[in-house]
Amino acid sequence: MDQDFQGLLKQNERILWVGLPEPFPFTARRYFNLWFLLFYLLVIDVLFLGLMFYFYKFYNANLNLSFTYVIVFIIFFCSLFFLSYITLYVLAKPVVSAFGTRYYLTDQRLIVQYGLVKKGFKIIDLDQITNISFKQSVFDKIYKTESADIFVNYTKNNKQSGLFLIENIYGYKYVSDLIEKAKNKNLEDFL
Repeated sequence: MDQDFQGLLKQNERILWVGLPEPFPFTARRYFNLWFLLFYLLVIDVLFLGLMFYFYKFYNANLNLSFTYVIVFIIFFCSLFFLSYITLYVLAKPVVSAFGTRYYLTDQRLIVQYGLVKKGFKIIDLDQITNISFKQSVFDKIYKTESADIFVNYTKNNKQSGLFLIENIYGYKYVSDLIEKAKNKNLEDFL
């Protein structure tokens, strides 16, 4: 456990559960919407490459277009670099997000730590929780994992309501029961 998290804990606060998201369904769900973008960019890149070869084959034979060809070639490689950068960002961000997320349940609060380098925290007191539900994604059902998303509804100061999402947690029934027991201060069965 890192020092940033240790500084968040209150004096008599006990950690009841620490969890990480299941990486495969967590990343696959994020990739699903981005495949269409990647496919679209790949089609544009292939069309551009085909136009470049068409331009070189049919027009370079009749004219001396070496300078123009160099410019087109530079534009092609700039676009290829840009597309590879987008592809790397699109594919790496969910993986980093999956491995940089950690969930903590204490006897007083529910805490999410996110980020590998620049860490952030989202904290909700257990007294503010109004409802707990869970839902399995399509990928979890296909691969028959024991993981699901846990939705925790909460209210702050009886005015503001929000949703706290615990994504792809293995043993989601146990965790949702543990949150409910911690909220009701009935932890004898779990400890």
